[in-house]
Amino acid sequence: MQSKRLIVAGKVAKPHGLKGEICIEPYVDSPSVLDGISRVYLQLPGKKPRPFALTGWRPHLQYLLVFLDKIQGRDMVDPWRGAEFLLREKDLPPLGDDEVYVMDMIGLTVRLEDGAELGTLEDIQFLPSHELWRIVSPDGREILLPAVPEFVLDIDLDNGVAIVAPPEGLLELYEE
Repeated sequence: MQSKRLIVAGKVAKPHGLKGEICIEPYVDSPSVLDGISRVYLQLPGKKPRPFALTGWRPHLQYLLVFLDKIQGRDMVDPWRGAEFLLREKDLPPLGDDEVYVMDMIGLTVRLEDGAELGTLEDIQFLPSHELWRIVSPDGREILLPAVPEFVLDIDLDNGVAIVAPPEGLLELYEE
């Protein structure tokens, strides 16, 4: 059975130009993931995903610029600002051994090396140099952790756990 799961591959940032080109903040490692893809989806918060034919795309700086069949002109892009840019899982190349989909990580229990629970991974922001994890502690405090290899030691999707070693002093910033 083919997977019908949609994978979040980016976010609509803004219009580009006057003809309806959409500037996408990508969450994928390589823009070539769009090679051969003909259908994409946009989803606004709380709404169902809406399908579009991908009629063209190109990389531009740190963004992907895409043309979609039903969006003609700059004014038609504005309502989609902040929407998730989704691809069908079946259209994507297979994941490597050390790769996971971001959406599969949301909700992981984040633990320190000694097993102590730090909180739940609620969101991942994509910065130019690294990911930033937003972890919510059991008592409701927000903790921001740079998700770089020296701080993220293990991700175990089967058990729903990520093991981290935050830099010295980081957790003290969030204590009160």
